[in-house]
Amino acid sequence: MKKLILAGASVVALAAAPVYAQSNSTVTQTGNGNDASVTQTGSNTSTVDQLSDDNTATVTQSSTGNESNITQDGTGPNTGTVDQAGEDGFADIMQTATSSDNDATITQTSDAVGNIGGIIQTDSIDGSATITQGGGEGNFAGIDQGDTSVAGGSVSGATDAIADVVQTGSFNEALSVQGGATQEVFISQIGDENVATVFQGTLGGSGAIADVFQTGTGGQSFVTVLQDSADNTAFVDQGGGSGNNVTIDQGYVSAAATGGDNNTAGAFQDGSGNDSLVEQNFLDIGGDNLGGTAQIGDDNVATVSQEGSFNAGGSAQFGDDNDSEITQDGTGNVAGVLQFDGSLSTVLQDGADNFALVQQFDGSTSSVSQIGDNNTANVTQGTPPAP
Repeated sequence: MKKLILAGASVVALAAAPVYAQSNSTVTQTGNGNDASVTQTGSNTSTVDQLSDDNTATVTQSSTGNESNITQDGTGPNTGTVDQAGEDGFADIMQTATSSDNDATITQTSDAVGNIGGIIQTDSIDGSATITQGGGEGNFAGIDQGDTSVAGGSVSGATDAIADVVQTGSFNEALSVQGGATQEVFISQIGDENVATVFQGTLGGSGAIADVFQTGTGGQSFVTVLQDSADNTAFVDQGGGSGNNVTIDQGYVSAAATGGDNNTAGAFQDGSGNDSLVEQNFLDIGGDNLGGTAQIGDDNVATVSQEGSFNAGGSAQFGDDNDSEITQDGTGNVAGVLQFDGSLSTVLQDGADNFALVQQFDGSTSSVSQIGDNNTANVTQGTPPAP
């Protein structure tokens, strides 16, 4: 996933390894009201290019092998700040023309070894990006707002986009690419070997919000959120376990923006080896869909797939080895699944205003298929656990 951000021409420098050399600083400023401050201790390298008005850049580097490149090209109050302490750190902040009120901050602490930052804001209004990488090694964080070509998208302006990445631990990786308007991303990874990827509005769209939180040690937790179109919201929380995987797709189509709008999705996993997939309006434009899964235990699998409008699907699984699949195509369908300990549920709704409720215990298995309109199904199997 690191290659996605490395592929961008503006972040090509990320592929370069830090150079242990004498302290070197180059500052070029053209225009009025520019401000640059560079403080270096050790074998650091810093380059600041400001080619317009009202830009501000501050670079502070300590220890060995740090490198910082700040390029600000455009009018407006652009601000870039890089603070690096530790070994082999690299930070790149690029804010280009047709921009207003941009702010980029990269902080890589003294315990962070081999970290790579990167912030690109292109044609952005009121955009802000923050990367903080704490104690650990091998961290990667990349934020691209406005120019999504590094992720296979198009070059488009970003409005009011905010991205925030905080990583603490080892081998963490986060990538956030935003193209469109009024989008927000919050990623916090605490633990080891976590990976998070968010694309929002890469081919258009507005108002998307994604919130990703991962914690746990050992193994890799994977989160992928792809959102295209308007007013999408995604929530992912993986806590206390390892080896979990969550994929949320809300109307994202890589080649043609045929996705949906006003979607809401959420996934919560507590334990290890859980897998959740929430997919809304992958093929057709729709609206106001709700999808969510909650899994507590180990080795649970939940899938929610929604096409159409005003559908609501949710799965709550407790214990281990549960499997739930909800597929909704139409309008106004409602499906809910509650399972314990090795149960298997399949719900298929194709039509309008269908209702299905499945409650299973003790390793039960059920399959509900509703084709048409105004169908109702209630399934209760097994013995509920004692309160």
